[in-house]
Amino acid sequence: MISNSAMGAVRRAVWATKASHPRLVRMELVAHQSTCHEYGVDVLKHLVAREHLSRASFTAFQAQPEINVHMRSLIFDFVMCCHTRLALSSSTLFLCFNILDRYCARIVVKSATYQLVALCALWLASKFTDKKPRVPSLRALQSLCCHQYSRPQFQQMELHILQALDWEACAAPPHDAFIDIFVKNKISSLCYKGLNLNDIKYAAVVLCELACFDPVLAFDYNASAVALAAVTIATHALQLTAGSPFSHYSEKVVDPNLRRVCDLLLLKFHSANFPSSFRLKYLGHAKVDANPILRSLSIYDRHVKPDEFLEGNAKFAACMDSLHNGSNRFSRFGIIPPTPSTPSSASVQGTAASRPGVMATPQSCVHSPVDIDAGAGATSASAPSTSTTNLTSATATRPAMFKREHAKRNSSIMDPSFFDGSAVSCKRMREQS
Repeated sequence: MISNSAMGAVRRAVWATKASHPRLVRMELVAHQSTCHEYGVDVLKHLVAREHLSRASFTAFQAQPEINVHMRSLIFDFVMCCHTRLALSSSTLFLCFNILDRYCARIVVKSATYQLVALCALWLASKFTDKKPRVPSLRALQSLCCHQYSRPQFQQMELHILQALDWEACAAPPHDAFIDIFVKNKISSLCYKGLNLNDIKYAAVVLCELACFDPVLAFDYNASAVALAAVTIATHALQLTAGSPFSHYSEKVVDPNLRRVCDLLLLKFHSANFPSSFRLKYLGHAKVDANPILRSLSIYDRHVKPDEFLEGNAKFAACMDSLHNGSNRFSRFGIIPPTPSTPSSASVQGTAASRPGVMATPQSCVHSPVDIDAGAGATSASAPSTSTTNLTSATATRPAMFKREHAKRNSSIMDPSFFDGSAVSCKRMREQS
């Protein structure tokens, strides 16, 4: 039997042979591009069909008794930080968000298990989209959560996610798959010639990442619609920066639904209420103008909404004047919207019913998840006295966990030292032959 090291040596030899013949690499690239162009329409139809089968239900997500939209934003912030530290692809991040939302729309998730589900979703997505050497190991995943969960818990949760999603966890097409197709069609048009393809994709990916944090854009609109709107805004913004006259996207967008998505994307970007991991990934500790692509989007946003921009600057100046005058009250200048309010945790109604073939969710408590189904509900929330008793018994029978080396990090504020630290190693220990 051939060992893994021998197979790795063969792959490296093949890569070295191809790298020594640049003409062969160019010929393979041209053949790949011609094939994609020939079957581009069929590929797009297939992705759209798969997209409709892998959408999450916001109504089912709202039925979660312990997690809500605000916690979803915090866990997405944590996942994006881990994704950047592990240097994974953009497809992995989009696929991880989709897996996480679909799982939470089917299975009741405890707040103590939400982080474990998020890391396992990132693990599954990386196995499907990234190269094998880039897939994080269990040791790396444990270090990201400060060893809060054990190795068997990660393995059991991975199996439970696959079973809960009918073994089609990675069937959803990511946003950047649609971006690649749309950018190719945009570049073929004469009005977009002269623009850098990589800049358009970079700006579109940035807007799609922001859209994933917004519940309206994430649940009510398809990934294809969001990607098309992001590419449209990116091309108009880069054209304006390149010296072309200002052109409003509504002049070329005929579909009212697509125009609505463009409005929501610009509104999300206009608020400047970026997640902390997003800000540290693209800006570090600098301002928006430090990133040329974000600066282009910001300039285009000011041209689209000049009245709101001027009004916001005037209110901001009035606020600063009041601070200099010794006033202790902050005026509501409305540039950054307040944190979305936490909705009431709706208890799941009906009788207890679990999906056949799905094992209990591995978690740090003894409570088992309840399947969210449109046809069969789950048990309603228990009384406070009963839940207190259950928590006491759960603490007594809780398995031994790894102790943290330091205090628990505040999940509402991303620590720069946690983000800017040394990259987490994804390498595994080689087995001794």
